[in-house]
Amino acid sequence: MSPTFTATEAGEHRITADLSASPSEAAVDAVALQADIPLDPGHGGRSIPPDALEPGDVIFSTTNERISAVIRRVSGPGPVSHARIYIGKVANEPMVVEAVSSGVQKAFLGEIIKKDNLAVAFRMRGMTSAQRSNLMNFLESELDKPYDHWGVIGYPFKRFVYKDKPASVNFENTNPKGYFCSQLVEEAFKRTGMPIFTTTAYPPSPNDLASLTFIPDKIEYVGHLKTP
Repeated sequence: MSPTFTATEAGEHRITADLSASPSEAAVDAVALQADIPLDPGHGGRSIPPDALEPGDVIFSTTNERISAVIRRVSGPGPVSHARIYIGKVANEPMVVEAVSSGVQKAFLGEIIKKDNLAVAFRMRGMTSAQRSNLMNFLESELDKPYDHWGVIGYPFKRFVYKDKPASVNFENTNPKGYFCSQLVEEAFKRTGMPIFTTTAYPPSPNDLASLTFIPDKIEYVGHLKTP
């Protein structure tokens, strides 16, 4: 099952999500999923509406496009090809920040999810209101930075070189000039004081991040916004 979305025309807005808001009981009255859904935790997977999301949730997704299939193959292989961060509602519409080919951008969730055939949300456990505010501020500061095309091209090589010894090199990029999607997600949480990885040999792919989604003491499954 997939919820129906609506969206208004995107305008120029700052990230002004209501950070104190929490999902209503109705919002999280989710529908149980059928078996064999990608990233279903296997113990009560559910279909959720956007109102069940909280600012800071990470949304993994994939599409039927050819480039999506290529990314899934070289970055895992795995079930997802993209990662974005939910920032709350702007002009009463659910919004995300993501790194796409045009750079780091805000986008209305209802509009961009139309092309997805899978979209599933996860939440970092224990995030304080101060950390969530810092996350929003960091994402705001990185808007319009370019897409890291060279990082994407070099990812398969780095993954091959360091796959057997990922802790031998600590990947640090203290002032990134650009990002690809999962690189932005990792950097945002690192700057917030909640690093997803303690040591990395290369910027993570969406599937590198998704591989950690079922570590129960760190990342919590929220639900599927869209299923195949």
